[in-house]
Amino acid sequence: MSDGQSKSEAAERDGAIPGLPGVSGSLRETRMPALLWALTAAEATGCLKVNHEGTEKWVWFTEGQPVFARSNLSDDRLTDRLLERGLLSRAQYEDAQELIANKGARRSGEVLVEAALIRQSALDEALQEHLLHMFDAMFLWPDADWSFDGGDTCDEAVTLGTPTAAIIMSAARNRIHMDELWAAIGAREQRPRLRDASSADRLVDALELTPSEAMWLRRFDGSQSLAHMLGEWDTEERELISVVFILRLIGALDLV
Repeated sequence: MSDGQSKSEAAERDGAIPGLPGVSGSLRETRMPALLWALTAAEATGCLKVNHEGTEKWVWFTEGQPVFARSNLSDDRLTDRLLERGLLSRAQYEDAQELIANKGARRSGEVLVEAALIRQSALDEALQEHLLHMFDAMFLWPDADWSFDGGDTCDEAVTLGTPTAAIIMSAARNRIHMDELWAAIGAREQRPRLRDASSADRLVDALELTPSEAMWLRRFDGSQSLAHMLGEWDTEERELISVVFILRLIGALDLV
């Protein structure tokens, strides 16, 4: 690969994405964390479509980062999220539904701001939360069909600003089943070791770790096993295993 050629250009040329079986597959074979991270590592640009029993979700990537998401579920509508957060009253919600039904090609958020139903700053904040919410169910689906279209790009004005690794870490912290985390990690006798101890501060920021999660990184020097750490009276299993899971997924940690 030449110095000026990006990973995404190489992937487009080859018709494949490194780390994935192709441009389509199933979540049973490639779990959502691995799928998202492979697209990020390949600096892919395009749209990931995931279909689970009639539920469809689309996630757009730009140079490896997820920037926008949509769903065919009414529960995933932006106006419903605004109502839940108290940013729209019930009367405003009803007005918003009517406006959006007749919005034509304009974006829903744009219509709401123009109608003075919500401030732009409040909309931007709510939209970030709304986009992250789109990912939640996908981490729990036992199986689904997925495909990636490198020709479908995003032109939305407001885009998601959360890095892929932080999205996956949040799912490991709150959503992904423990059995799946352990299946990806393996035996408890393994000893976690950061590949680059000097990268700890950068990883804390990139993964948006909590203070207690961040403390584990100082322990990952390869001297203690997971079993030993889990045996300590104040260890919270999900917290430790979530941190190990994400660090191993992104290639920042070895289990020796």
